[in-house]
Amino acid sequence: MKPDLLELIALVIENERQLARYYRAMVDLIPKSKSTWVLLSYEEEGHANALERVRKVVESRPFLFLPGRYQAVTVRQMIRDVSTMIDDIQNRKVNPQFALTFISDIEGALLETRLDEIVITTVPEVLEIIHLLKEQTAFHRDLLRSVVL
Repeated sequence: MKPDLLELIALVIENERQLARYYRAMVDLIPKSKSTWVLLSYEEEGHANALERVRKVVESRPFLFLPGRYQAVTVRQMIRDVSTMIDDIQNRKVNPQFALTFISDIEGALLETRLDEIVITTVPEVLEIIHLLKEQTAFHRDLLRSVVL
């Protein structure tokens, strides 16, 4: 078993769930774009579920995986930053433009754009999942550019 790698994947899963919470919080902050926030929240939950499948494959065949370029400390910091912003959104301490810019920056961060660097593997199932998540994240960035305040 590769506990460090499994911990990292668990943190990335938690991050995806935090992003889903963020998008749900945006419904009240920018209600004009409710359908966008609902879609993005749903997709982030789907990302978390897909990464759960990756975690299970790593658990079952750990010898086929090496850690990628990400460190747990970086993912923990992103989770904290997103959580703080969720609190600020819910408490109306942030303006809508800043909240939109923040999440656009998060979707453009290396952790989101380079998901293929979380693990090093040749396992087709995992590579396929990660490729799909990268495509969906690119769609998220495009969708966020279309949000009207």
